[in-house]
Amino acid sequence: MLCKEKGRYSNERMALIALGEICKRQNLQVYPVRVYQCNVCKLWHLTSKAEYKTAQEKEFEKTSRQLVDEITRLENAVSTEKQNVEKLRSHIHMLQGHKAKREERSIKHSKLTVNNKEIEQLKIELQKANIKADMIKNEYYRLLKSIRKIVMV
Repeated sequence: MLCKEKGRYSNERMALIALGEICKRQNLQVYPVRVYQCNVCKLWHLTSKAEYKTAQEKEFEKTSRQLVDEITRLENAVSTEKQNVEKLRSHIHMLQGHKAKREERSIKHSKLTVNNKEIEQLKIELQKANIKADMIKNEYYRLLKSIRKIVMV
């Protein structure tokens, strides 16, 4: 809207008085909410816009919204990564449990292997002992025969 199409007031006080009078009317669809000094005509006007924003303010708001959006995106990403970390911790814990069970089985297996080796060694020693016992038994019978021969003579 051009300046000549708007109400124009020579100073801020006159514009505020006009604002008060207009706001008393009840048949308007849009009411003015503030006054401002025009950069073009240097007079005062009324506006229904809550506030006037310079290009710099608008750019600041746009940048602020972008930063808030980026922060929200990063917070969501951090939250997702925290969930992933928890899942990985849980998975690691589960794997450690499996590893412990495997190690336990491995230890049992190695004990069985050791036991099997010990059993084999004991079998060998038993065979040796049986051989010795047979040798001693044979020697005993040989000596017994010799004694009988001596006694019979």
